[in-house]
Amino acid sequence: MTSRMSTFTAFFRRELRTCFRNRFLHVFAVLGLLCGLGIVFFSPSAGSIPFLHLQAILYLFPLFGSLIGISSAHGELEEQSLLLSQPVSRLAWASGKAAALALVFGAVLSLVFIPALFAGTSFFRLLGLWAQGASLAAVFVVMGLAVGFSTRERVRGLIYALLLWLFFLVGFDLLAFAGAQTAFFREAPVLWLAILLFNPVDAVRISALFQLEDIPFQVPGDAAVVAFWIDNLLVWNFILAGLWIAALLAWSRFRLERARP
Repeated sequence: MTSRMSTFTAFFRRELRTCFRNRFLHVFAVLGLLCGLGIVFFSPSAGSIPFLHLQAILYLFPLFGSLIGISSAHGELEEQSLLLSQPVSRLAWASGKAAALALVFGAVLSLVFIPALFAGTSFFRLLGLWAQGASLAAVFVVMGLAVGFSTRERVRGLIYALLLWLFFLVGFDLLAFAGAQTAFFREAPVLWLAILLFNPVDAVRISALFQLEDIPFQVPGDAAVVAFWIDNLLVWNFILAGLWIAALLAWSRFRLERARP
């Protein structure tokens, strides 16, 4: 246990130092602040600011999170043989890097929200959106790491990351829409909703819309189950993010254990 914690701490600190020297992250932090200022200055009304924040956490941060994750995993390719020859926990290796990147992305995401605090937007509303955006960004950061540990070719890894981002952002919804047209899912709407809410992007999108605006949502049958789920979407988002992160870290560990020194 002590050895795993030491490995986790070593990779966590190492990744933080790398992030502070990463010019790409510096540019991304500046873009995050400019995005936050742009949202405040160019939004048509104060009430529309959180909706613009939602677009940023759904589109911008998952994409950059996956790209940074791949870059982090591939940044160790030259020394991976040496690292693999050491008796270090592969799970602590992946977890330390993931924790550092998630922390950095949470800090960068806060730069998007800070300007809105001076525009009179509710702090607790912004806090809820930030927390959901940070959890979603963490999922895609770990997804990028998993892809990076699964391939040694940088270009192929970037293509895989972009395809996964597009799938969760658009492709999953298209499949869900197609499924909703079938008789099977029309007779089992709760199952359809469950499948939809296992997509972390859709879970955050639906939860945020319910948080920001009173949207009528009715599903026939099993109303008690659906009502409970809808009432606890915020909690479900964090549980779902934890499940995805755990699964992706397990995959990263598997790939690192199979890699040859």
